[in-house]
Amino acid sequence: MRLFLSHASEQRPDADRLAIALRARGHTVFLDSDDLPAGGDYQSRIEQAIASCDLFCFLISPQSVAPRRFTLSELSIARRRWPNPAGHVLPIMVDKVPIDDVPAYLRAVSILQPEGDMVAEALPCVEALRPKRSWPAWTPWAAGAAVIVLAGLMATYVVRQRRAAAVPASTASASPTATSESAGGLQIPALDKVRGTLVRFVAYMKSIGFTQADENVTVYLYSKESPLPGDLRNQSDTVNAFYYDHAVYVHWSMSADMSVFLREYTHHVLLDAAADGPIGSAASESALADYFPASFLGSSLIGESLGPLFNLRTSYIRRLDNSLTYTSVDDEAHARGQVWAAALWTCRQELGQATVDTIPVKAWLSVARATTNLEGAFGKALIAAAGPSASCLSREMNARKLPR
Repeated sequence: MRLFLSHASEQRPDADRLAIALRARGHTVFLDSDDLPAGGDYQSRIEQAIASCDLFCFLISPQSVAPRRFTLSELSIARRRWPNPAGHVLPIMVDKVPIDDVPAYLRAVSILQPEGDMVAEALPCVEALRPKRSWPAWTPWAAGAAVIVLAGLMATYVVRQRRAAAVPASTASASPTATSESAGGLQIPALDKVRGTLVRFVAYMKSIGFTQADENVTVYLYSKESPLPGDLRNQSDTVNAFYYDHAVYVHWSMSADMSVFLREYTHHVLLDAAADGPIGSAASESALADYFPASFLGSSLIGESLGPLFNLRTSYIRRLDNSLTYTSVDDEAHARGQVWAAALWTCRQELGQATVDTIPVKAWLSVARATTNLEGAFGKALIAAAGPSASCLSREMNARKLPR
């Protein structure tokens, strides 16, 4: 990917470190003192570099946003190229600046405000903003999207949709067109990794108690250029991931993160176990869709480098090692689910994966068809299923004000 790195001279050490790290990962970086020969036409070279770059990185500092600094001229050139900066501009706060002093164009997107090392936190954000890529014409397709069929044919029995971690859940009325086309010849390494990991995840889900977990799920990777099938086609330019009707749909820009695929497959397992139970947009369902992939992968982060895609201030979408309480977050399934998942994650770290992972399975299977107060019923079921481990869960639920 081609990047233009805009910075004030006072931040040259930061710019150098970032450029070195980016180049080590195969990116092409335009850095003024490296790429502007003495006596050259600076203005023309800079305009050409910005016109040809894939991503414009702006290092925010008191100097870079000060009047009459050339960094603002570079920003103006970027603005002429991209009136909407989303997906094209990455502002990085390298030195604290009052938000009102930051140009409005930069405030229109999420500003990376590193909590630790700037370079370490910037790299995943850059990766998340890679341009959409088109795959060669020989790649097997179904309805225009790359497809993995884990086993069997796509069935039609679940008529619910679950959207990606950072997007509110909603119900879709349209049903995608089923396909029996196999992707056995698919040779894209990323998709081979998805297939292999999902097969192992199915085995893991069975081992912890979801004995009905199966491989009869189709995975679609889509983009505007490689559209969704059937009546879902009009959503093809939306960055998203969701489970719908025995299939997992993931936008290409999210395809590098395995937790996204596992999360949507988990919805398949949870909804299948609930049969026709009135799950709706349950926080407990979202919690388990976060927890099981996190436990399987051994990472507390969901969507580790995808935060910028959803204009979040963090590099990730959600993290399970948090201190949130049920009353401190929005009354929304993903937000409150993060609190449930954090309680489970804390006990997992304290008591071990083997001890904790089966507990929410037993709880879900006992209450998934509950008609009223699902969250309260789930809390009671967790304690009942925990046995000797109940003290940890009880402590966490009390501290986080979770219902039971």
